[in-house]
Amino acid sequence: MIYLDYAATTPISKNALQAYCESAEKFYGNTNSLHDEGTKAKEMVKMCQAELASYIQANEEEIYFTNGGSDSNLLAVKSILGSSPPSKKHIITSKLEHSSLLSLWDTLEEEGYDISYVSIMEDGTINLENLRECITDETCLIAIQHVNHELGTVHPVKEIGEIAKIYNIPFHCDGVQSFLKLPINVRDMHITSLSIASHKIYGPKGTGALYLSKEIPKVKQHGTIDVPSIVAFTVAAQEQKKILADTYNSHVNLRRELIHHIPVSAEIISPPDALPSIVGMKMDSLEGQYVMLWCNKYNIAISTGSACLVGQQEPSPYMIAMGKNVHESKQLFRISFGTSTTIEDIKAFTDCLKLLTTS
Repeated sequence: MIYLDYAATTPISKNALQAYCESAEKFYGNTNSLHDEGTKAKEMVKMCQAELASYIQANEEEIYFTNGGSDSNLLAVKSILGSSPPSKKHIITSKLEHSSLLSLWDTLEEEGYDISYVSIMEDGTINLENLRECITDETCLIAIQHVNHELGTVHPVKEIGEIAKIYNIPFHCDGVQSFLKLPINVRDMHITSLSIASHKIYGPKGTGALYLSKEIPKVKQHGTIDVPSIVAFTVAAQEQKKILADTYNSHVNLRRELIHHIPVSAEIISPPDALPSIVGMKMDSLEGQYVMLWCNKYNIAISTGSACLVGQQEPSPYMIAMGKNVHESKQLFRISFGTSTTIEDIKAFTDCLKLLTTS
């Protein structure tokens, strides 16, 4: 099958898989144990923390391992809110966030928090002027993603961070779709917390990491750390770090090839300056789920948006936020490139769309 759903998940790399197997044999001790095996496992985890921290200009002690991107999001928000004065119960965010955060906002509203959703510009990015207008004396958190998972829109994270710094407001950034695809410097971007996920960069599933500024006390985590998965995650990150620039340029070329070959009935919704590996599209009068099933029939895997919401047949939150109606929003489908995607894969996909238009 031609796989064009890398924004949903990636296959584990051979080196990461090998690292997992070797680590499972070598670092089996519990990191909380005081004996030598526990110490050996703990030291390996510290090495992994230091490695990942170096990629985002953080400190080793500011990296915490989690069960994935969603878990990182929840841990970040709970830690930041837990360190805020009880009188501050106002959060600024967007309707474009991952479902893990959108669900959390609903829960927090029931607990008495006031949630403000920033408006979206015509190009799909956060309206910075509206963000400033939303800030009050009670604002305790700004939470905006780096790259949108449906269209690949890159939000002005550095500018958001600068606004947050001026008003002394913690800034959480969901970096799951951008980590090791775009440069991230948490110091320059004034990011308080950043969530990342292993399975988006050819590491094992069920593993993620959270950067949390040392100024914020972390909510306590319980349980035994999965050392082999952490090692495999780090090995995958090392691989992607080495090829970041080459991969980006390759995806730019693939996107150019896609634009050149798509049928006239298909439209690319993603903005021109989006992350090139994520392309949101629609076809005249066809729901995205129908297009996805059609492609699957011809052994091509694409998506209708976030994998965490597949099967619900809900309209795209991004499209709704952009002012589209429910019918238009359900037309969205997404393709996303990986390190193995070829021009031949793109040609097969566009041929499949052309076949759909004539069926």
